[in-house]
Order: sequence, then structure tokens, then C-alpha cells
Amino acid sequence: MGGQNILTIFSAILTALVFPKVEWYLLSYICLIPFIIDLEKSTSAKSAAFKGWLFGVVFMAWFHNWVFELKAFSPAVAVLFLWGVFSAYLGLFYAGAAWVYHQFKSGLTRIFFLPACFVAAEWLRTLGPLGDSGGAMGYSQTHVFPILQWAGVTGVYGLSFLCIVANLLILGLFSKTPKRYVVSLAALCVIIFGIGALFLHNPDKTDTRVKVAVIQGNHAQNIKENNQNWDQIFQDYGMLSCDLRAGKVDLMFWPETILPILVLQNQVFTKKLCDLSHATGYSLIFGIPIKDGLLYYNGLAAVTPAGLSRQIYKKNHLMPFGEFIPGRSLLGFFHITLPGTDYSPGHHDYTPLVTPVAKIGGGICLEANYPTAYRKSTVNGADILSIHANNAWFFNGSAAPEMLQMGILRAVENNRFLVLAANTGISAVIDNKGRVVTRSQMNHTQVLRADAKTGLPKSPYTAMGDVIVLISGLLIGIAMVKTRPNAPQDHTLSPR
Repeated sequence: MGGQNILTIFSAILTALVFPKVEWYLLSYICLIPFIIDLEKSTSAKSAAFKGWLFGVVFMAWFHNWVFELKAFSPAVAVLFLWGVFSAYLGLFYAGAAWVYHQFKSGLTRIFFLPACFVAAEWLRTLGPLGDSGGAMGYSQTHVFPILQWAGVTGVYGLSFLCIVANLLILGLFSKTPKRYVVSLAALCVIIFGIGALFLHNPDKTDTRVKVAVIQGNHAQNIKENNQNWDQIFQDYGMLSCDLRAGKVDLMFWPETILPILVLQNQVFTKKLCDLSHATGYSLIFGIPIKDGLLYYNGLAAVTPAGLSRQIYKKNHLMPFGEFIPGRSLLGFFHITLPGTDYSPGHHDYTPLVTPVAKIGGGICLEANYPTAYRKSTVNGADILSIHANNAWFFNGSAAPEMLQMGILRAVENNRFLVLAANTGISAVIDNKGRVVTRSQMNHTQVLRADAKTGLPKSPYTAMGDVIVLISGLLIGIAMVKTRPNAPQDHTLSPR
């Protein structure tokens, strides 16, 4: 297997290096070339599908290497097993993309057809309880600001489409007819960078600002789980917050699950929260476990100077194997002993939390993965977006920088400032162009402050959604209709 598929494996490794922690993002324009060459050599749809699956497994396994950090809380064998099964599952989507491409590539020019297949695979793997958009090629463009601005039109999948087109055009430079690829690549660069630069430097049509702050408490998970530390943890957050009086801060953001208790049902803690907000004059958004009837949720709540808000956000997309166990009856003997495995998902309510100064479209941890969730919050009137996370589970792994990448895309997609509040980092404030205004260091206790603009217009992406996914589906449909049995194959992209 290895010798025949070495280009596919090599390509998967190159693609993984595009993302944190390495972040060699310039590889994003060439990393798929070895895989494309190998794919073109496939003699059957079955062979193509296997190459796609192998690419997906290696890439996704490397991308999700942060899962291994959970061995500090769970049996290493169980973590290894679940990591392997999850990677194999995600690889199936790349297998499907490769199979479709091989079967119907004669029906449409490859410059559009292969990107359409990839984008369809990236979108499809976000669906269902194991949905995950992490590793979508578009996330690699967070350092290339002119390209990044296109996310406000096409979303992250549009950037993925562009990356794959770039790989095909660069591969075409080594074909038998390189001249047309030179012209096409030059035209693409002029259009994408030119218009992207205009987006980037186009001044915002508002100067309304809200002063925001983020508290990064930096409490290790074993400290948080010990009930003897809960009063001190709450005191730490209070002390870091109480010096930021009204006039200095309008909105304060705390991370996910500040304490692993039902804070809203604890009168002592709720009174302290209300007293803090009343004394300082700012509103506070914080993460907590919530009990509603017999069900438990991972949620967000708000306290304003007027008191505790009745609004509660319940996390809609749960962390597999962390907040729920897929197929619990089958995997019971591999049970990962993490708190919250009995959480229930919310009811897909993306109503923003209302404060006196802004409406907050919040999400928790893994929900940073879902473009649609933050788009719905913005459609519903969110002025500022937020991600609340507890990355203490993953120590110094790649989970934190990957979440920062996702936050940058969510901000640009919706033309909104985004606040990322993480217990151990990375915390940040990101502007609507995807620029990190301020950020924390990992594993440090820090307070971040910044101005966030409100009153910004909705982006084309917010208005239209993932149109690029629909276009990709249409292109695949056209290729299927136009493909003729035993049609001659076009090898113009193959290197000399």
C-alpha cells in the first residue's frame, strides 16, 4: 500500500502542516498537488476512493492530534481507539469526493470539478452529531488578508475552493500546455488579491464602539474539578474583573464553565455575580452548566447591572466523547470519564443574549467549527460574536490555535467583531477584517481589553449563506449529467 500511495500520504502530511501548530500556510497552494497526481493515476473508482480515504485518514488524524491530550483524563487505549475511529470516519468523506471525481471528471473541466468535490466533502462532514469543519482548506488563509476578506462573500468553503483551484493551476504550469495556466493563474491572483485588498481597506460605515474585556483565569482542569478550589476560582475571576469599572469596560466575557456546578441554582454565587455587575456597571457573559427539568446543558448566561438575565443559551453542537458518547451502548466499555457526558443538545435556538450595549451571538468551544451557527446568530441581530472555551483539557496541544483560526473566519464571514474567551488560552479580540486586535499567551492569567465596533452592516455571506456549497453541488450534478460512458480522459493537468 505505502509504495503505491506514497504521493497521497506525502500530500496528506503537507496539508496537515498548513494548520497549527506548524502553520506553513503557503503550502496550501501546492500541498494537494501530489495527491492530485496520484488520483489521476487511479485505474478504477475503487482505487480512487481508497486514495481519497487514505488522504483523509492521514490528514484528519494529524489535524486532530490534540485528542491525545485527553490521555491525562482517560485510558490511553480508549483515546487511541476513538482517535483512530474518528479519523477513519472523516476519511470516508474524502473517499466519496475522490470516487465522484474519478467517475465523472470527463463531464466538466477539472479546474472547477475537483474543487467542487472537495468543498462538498468538507461541507458534508460538518453534518450529524460527529460534524466537524476543522481542517477545511479555507482556514489556512487567516494570514493572507486579501484572500481572507472573500470569506465575507463566500464563507470558509469559498476559500477552500480557491485553494484547490490554485493547486490545479500551479500543477498545470508543468503540463504540456503551461501557457494557458500561467495566464489563468495571473488573472486569478489579480482579481482575488485586487478585490480582496479593496474589501480590506474599505472603511467601516460605523464608529459606534463598545469597550470589551476578557478574563483568562488560567485554572488547570484538575484544579477546577476539586470542589475545595471553587470559592478561590470564583474569587480569582471576581478580583480580576472588579477593577474594570464602568467607563473602562462595557462588556465582560468569562470562559466556558467557570465552575463545574449549577451556578444559576446557587444563590450565593448568583448574588456575587449580580453584585459584581451592579458595582462595576458592566454586563457579564459567562459559561456555566445548566439544568432544565431532568436534562443538563452546557450553556451561557448574562448578568447586567439590572440583574441576572432570564435569557440562557444552550449549546447546540456537543463535543463527541466529551459531552456525549455516540453509540454509548456499543462503546460503554471504552467510556471516557469526562464530566458532562450526559449533556443534551440545545434546540437550535440562536437568539443573541441581550445586554444594554449590544446583542451577543455566543457559542461554546466546538461550535466555533460551525459557520452556520454564527451566521444564524448574526441574522438574528447579534452585534458582537463570542466563543467561550475551556482548553485546559488539551494542555498545549493544537486545539487552542485551531480555535483561534476558526474565530477569525467567523468574524470575517459575518462582518462582526468576535471575542474569544478561553480558560487557559488562547483568548483574543478579533476585528471584522480578521485582524487579531489583542490576544493572550497560553497558560497565563491575563485580562484583555479592546474596543469592538457595533452597528456594522451584515455581510453578503450572512445574507446568502453557503452559496458556494450549492454551486459545488450544481457543478457535480452537471458533470454527472454530461459524463458519457467510456468518455476519453483529459490528461492535460498531468506533469510532463
